[in-house]
Amino acid sequence: MFKTIKEAKDYCIEMGANPSKSIFIKRLDNYIGFVEIDNDEYEGEILDGDCFISFMCAFENHIKASNLDAIHEPLRLGNGKYLLKELIKIKPDIKRILGTTSKETMLFWEGVGAKILDKTWTESFNFVLYTNDLKI
Repeated sequence: MFKTIKEAKDYCIEMGANPSKSIFIKRLDNYIGFVEIDNDEYEGEILDGDCFISFMCAFENHIKASNLDAIHEPLRLGNGKYLLKELIKIKPDIKRILGTTSKETMLFWEGVGAKILDKTWTESFNFVLYTNDLKI
């Protein structure tokens, strides 16, 4: 989606994420998205092998969703799974991914094998994804 890391980082900043805490993922010659990891934002205990995903963006899906009147999920299974798969290749010490999700992206996280911890909330939901359970 973006040819240079500068373009990818600029878009990351535009999204409100921190490029210094983000891992940028390439496919072929293009940066296709990023995963921001910020364990300091997690309210629970972070163990060895844990990471808290504070923001994840597949550029193509996000740009399409913001440019069209129709509602589109910001993460689609294809690009989102690829981001997670590449994240685990880059950081093989990750054993458990923690995060929060909205109703819009909950289906994505359930689709990749995450367990939603409490579905009684109305705004956001905590999830855990063990890398061994990742459906790729």
